[in-house]
Amino acid sequence: MNKLLKEWLKRRAILFVLGLFLSLFLTSGLPRVEAQSIFQAQNISQDTPLAWVETSQNYYQAGQFLAAADLLSQAVQAYEVAGEHLSQAETLRLWALPLQAMEQWAQAQTALEKSLALLDSLPEVRTEVRTDLRAQVLNLQGKGQLATGQTSLALESWRLAEKDYAATDNLEGVLGAQLNQTTAMQTLGFYRQARQTLEKIESEIVDYPDSILKVKALLSLGNTMRLQGEIERSHRLLKTSLTTVQQLAQQLSPSTSHSQLSELYSEIYLALANTQRVLHSRDVQSSETENNNAEETYLQTALTHYKQAATIAPSLRLRLQAQTGLLSLMVETAKTDASYLQSAKTLTSALSAELPRLSPSRPAIYAQINFASSLMDLASLSSDPLSFDPLSFPNSEAILNTAIQQSQDLQDNRAYTYALGTLGTWYEQQQDWPAAIALTREALDIAQSLSAPDITYQWQWQLGRLLTQTGNVSEAIAQYTAAVETLSNLRSDLVALNPDIQFEFRASVEPVYRQLVDLLLRDVEPTPANLNQASKVF
Repeated sequence: MNKLLKEWLKRRAILFVLGLFLSLFLTSGLPRVEAQSIFQAQNISQDTPLAWVETSQNYYQAGQFLAAADLLSQAVQAYEVAGEHLSQAETLRLWALPLQAMEQWAQAQTALEKSLALLDSLPEVRTEVRTDLRAQVLNLQGKGQLATGQTSLALESWRLAEKDYAATDNLEGVLGAQLNQTTAMQTLGFYRQARQTLEKIESEIVDYPDSILKVKALLSLGNTMRLQGEIERSHRLLKTSLTTVQQLAQQLSPSTSHSQLSELYSEIYLALANTQRVLHSRDVQSSETENNNAEETYLQTALTHYKQAATIAPSLRLRLQAQTGLLSLMVETAKTDASYLQSAKTLTSALSAELPRLSPSRPAIYAQINFASSLMDLASLSSDPLSFDPLSFPNSEAILNTAIQQSQDLQDNRAYTYALGTLGTWYEQQQDWPAAIALTREALDIAQSLSAPDITYQWQWQLGRLLTQTGNVSEAIAQYTAAVETLSNLRSDLVALNPDIQFEFRASVEPVYRQLVDLLLRDVEPTPANLNQASKVF
């Protein structure tokens, strides 16, 4: 394997822990702030739409989403026939919940759009009731838009939801909508804006009584602080989130505790694992660190939390998210400790059987890309990755082609550029330079059209490596130079937030600068222009 590719694969884990790679493995549990249903104050008779709605909620809480969706579909039709349009609008909102849980995003979006249209056509309904219900519909609509890659639309939906909640003095609704907005902001790369919003929320959440909303707020804050380099603060917030959810579990009924809190437990353990992983990576990177016991503690704690997240996860999506994180860490550790290699291979076999069961969605696509990346890392551990036994491990190329197709079907261009570019990395590993270059160019074009610098520099760097291999030095220098410029803009947004992140960020991208300088000075007598550029890079 060529030296540049080895260096790229080595840095992949650092990019992961900085939150610069596959950025929607951020907070996946979006706060859903629900006002009191318009149905709750009514008497319920058997065999009526109202009874179906009530029964569907029991199914939903038990995780029987298909049964819940079927009953709500019947109730929607019944209310439409009866001309009870407010009840129809509310039931359409409720129907979207199990549809989204089953990741039937298009059908859920249709239901929510119809609900909004109905609400806009009901001027006779008291404004406060209509506005609060519309806020709930917009909140759910944003969740679906984010899951299907329509992040800018999701952000706008949650901003509209915040306005509606504020108009009805629903402070919890406002907080939930703001939290959702920060998730979209982070996905779009608006880290500074997300941080400002979250710091405002943190100052307000302190005095809130223990609640699921408070847990989600602390979880989101903890994830964001990790992404911005405030690792100790992230750990503190996440531990507080875990303590709060444990206290809530004791207060709620067993059935409510299981249905509402197990997902939060899993997400908190996953966030804690990622934070411990950053602490381990930081100690490994720092030449000043002499405390090997601390490194090992961070590593073992991260591995334990990944396993806890997977064990308690109520959904296949969350379990596989935790397991792909666990596999990535095992593979990274196996590069220096071969004792982890067999565990990584065992987990690989389990994941290859489970991943195809995920319904197409952005988290599913990212899980596949992460899995394929880990497989490439495993191949890199072989002395000859080209002879890596394809019968013993899943086919990375096939996995990535599935991810590409699903991202196209969902029209999720952010996932699409990641899948294309990672497939380009795979072809780079196979030393198929033309295919790797074509895929990387396409991925780069898409990333630039998205104005996503956190993705763009990766494909500029990759294209520079590939062009170097084919002897096209002048264009390789141009791509490396573009990557450096992109990194300069990205660093000004990320690093300015917290100086502590500068070391990790610089360490993760240092090869870009060094490889560019190597290219500029490769001639025995470099040109004055190349000498001047090399000095500026340093």
